Amino acid sequence: MLPVPVGELDTTEAAVETNNFTVVRNKKRDKRAQKNMKFVVGGSTDIKFQGVAKKTIVFVNRLDPSTTTDIVQDHLAANGIKVLSCFKITPKGLEDSKTPRFIGMRLCVPFSYTDAVYSPEMWPDGVTVRPWVFKSVTDEQQLQPENSSGSNEENC
Repeated sequence: MLPVPVGELDTTEAAVETNNFTVVRNKKRDKRAQKNMKFVVGGSTDIKFQGVAKKTIVFVNRLDPSTTTDIVQDHLAANGIKVLSCFKITPKGLEDSKTPRFIGMRLCVPFSYTDAVYSPEMWPDGVTVRPWVFKSVTDEQQLQPENSSGSNEENC
């Protein structure tokens, strides 16, 4: 029997049953259908119980060394962004006698403010903003928060 081009195959139920074909289901297609399930995020505030809002944690870098966490929080608040926590980050190995050329901060905001935080217009020229990278315990010891301000969110 000669091979038949795919477009010319008879795939009707009768042909499948008479020729003992096995219908193949694409598992990837099934997984894609599951991913397209409806997803809802609550937004009501007048309910007797509370949910835990998603957060965005970013690393703001190349700030002038004289910049404080209060200055950054005040700037963001003036632009309508709620800050959950803000920590000044000092690289490991930087001697106290040396003044760094720039500093960085770990910033935690509600997820709904993500686009605003990543907006270039939000930051002075030269400042970089990227997602915070969580590292293993041994690597975390290299970057220690110097001080904290803001709310008492422990997991930010």
